[in-house]
Amino acid sequence: MNTRSKFISLLFIIFSLLTVQAYAAENKIYIEQEGDSFDGTITQSGASNTVGSSTLSPFIYNGDNATLDVTMTGDSNTMTGNVVGDGTSTTVDITGNSNTIDLKCESSIATAGAGNCESQTSSITLDGSSNSLDIDIGQTGDASNTSLTLTATGNSNTFDVDMNSSGDGTTNSSVTATVTGSTNSVTVNQSGTGIYNQATIDHTGSNGTISVTQSGSDSNIVNLTTSGDNHSVTITQE
Repeated sequence: MNTRSKFISLLFIIFSLLTVQAYAAENKIYIEQEGDSFDGTITQSGASNTVGSSTLSPFIYNGDNATLDVTMTGDSNTMTGNVVGDGTSTTVDITGNSNTIDLKCESSIATAGAGNCESQTSSITLDGSSNSLDIDIGQTGDASNTSLTLTATGNSNTFDVDMNSSGDGTTNSSVTATVTGSTNSVTVNQSGTGIYNQATIDHTGSNGTISVTQSGSDSNIVNLTTSGDNHSVTITQE
């Protein structure tokens, strides 16, 4: 790890500790990290936890082959930000109610030496009610060989996923969503010209509404398993 990365790591650790000590019931973390092969761990407990919020108080994780692990426990948790770079691994585990997750990979903010959104592996797990997930990968760049896994247990879960895969015609992207609970809404949009775009959705209970749109790929694949009440499923492949 170079001197810059060590300095950033030290600041990250100190700032996280200070935040927890200063806001025992309302933890807030804002980070602008830049550099490859950076490993970060964020753990928050309590109500109204925040990781990032806006351009004025950002959460930007920028660099290739980086690892990010986030654990949040409590109600009214919010995570907003960008994870940019090739080969990154992101794990988010949230337990509590009224959680809002808004994560993006926008290659337009990548600095020199950082990649786009290729070969990313992301796993997000929500356990609680009134969860809202908005994920955008490859908004202005490729998301080839990228894998996203979403798991939600509880009531009133909402997923909205947009993924733009590779334009080279040689790779693929995949989204896997597992939803258990009432009042579910899952929306997946995949585009690009990889070998294939694949969506795998496993839904159990109650009011449903699943919409999948795939376009641009040579082969589009949807694996859907649903068991519950009031199903409404719309699949569009182009």
